Amino acid sequence: MSDSDGVMSLFSEHPISNNVIYHSLGECSDPEAAFLKLTTQFLELEQAGKTVLSLIHSDNLPAVAAALNAGLSPSGLIAFKDPRGADIDIVELHYSSAKSGHESFTPFPQEGLTDGVVTLRISARPDGHRMFQDHYDSVTRFWSIYPDIPFSQFDKDCRLAGLYWLLGEKMMLSIFENETQELIGRISLRPVVPPKVGDVGYGVFSGFRGKGYASQALKLLSEWLMTDGGFNRLELGVKPENVASKKVALKAGYVHEGVSKHRLINQDGTFSDQLSYVKTKL
Repeated sequence: MSDSDGVMSLFSEHPISNNVIYHSLGECSDPEAAFLKLTTQFLELEQAGKTVLSLIHSDNLPAVAAALNAGLSPSGLIAFKDPRGADIDIVELHYSSAKSGHESFTPFPQEGLTDGVVTLRISARPDGHRMFQDHYDSVTRFWSIYPDIPFSQFDKDCRLAGLYWLLGEKMMLSIFENETQELIGRISLRPVVPPKVGDVGYGVFSGFRGKGYASQALKLLSEWLMTDGGFNRLELGVKPENVASKKVALKAGYVHEGVSKHRLINQDGTFSDQLSYVKTKL
C-alpha cells in the first residue's frame, strides 16, 4: 500500500516474476490528478528494472481515461467471473517512459447525437439482447458476412462499448427512435490503416426498415466523424444485390468508388463482389 500526497494505491509483485509490479488505484475522486502524481513512482520503478502494470475495472472509465492521459498504454483485458458468477473485466495498462501515450477516439457527446428523429448513443449492456435477436433475423442473415455469434458475445460487446471507444478500438452505437425512445438499430465504425480512416457498418431492425432511419443515422454519425471526430475518410462495402443498403449510402452522401471482386462472403460459403462507397472530408 502506498499513500502519495493522499493518493491511495496498492503495489504488488507478480506471483512468478518479481520484475513485474501490479498497481491498482484506491477510491479516488480525481483519478486524473492521481495518475499524474503516480507517474513519478512508476518512473522510479521502471528505472529500477521493474515493469509496471496498472489494473483498472472496465466500468471505471474515468480512471482508464486518466491512465491513458498520463501516458500508459493498454496491454490487455483480463476476464473472469466473481464468486456469484458475474462477469468481471479488468483493463491492464503498461507504463513506459519511452512511449508517448495512446490515441483514443474523440469523446462522444454524453447526451448522444440527434437530428430530432433518431438519436445515437454508445451501446450499453441492455442493448445486447435486441442486437442478438437481429443477428438471426432472416434479412440480416441473408446479407451478413458474419458467422453465428452467441449471445454472450453481444452481451460483452455492448457491456464494454464505452471501454472500446475509450481505447480507440471500435465504435459501437445504438440507434433510438426519438418519438418512442425504442432501440431500432445499430451503427459501428472500426479504424483501418492508414490513420483517420474508418470502416462503417449499419443495420436497422425488422419493423423499422424502409423509413429512412438507416440513412439518417449514417449521415448523422458521418458528419460528426468528419467534423468533431477527426476522421478524413469513411468507407463502407455493399453487396451488389443489396439495393436498400446502396440507397442508404448514397442518401447519406457517400459516393460509389469502385468494385472489389469476390470480397464479401455469403452464408452459403460463396463470395460476392463488394461495391465500395466512400465519404471524404472536403
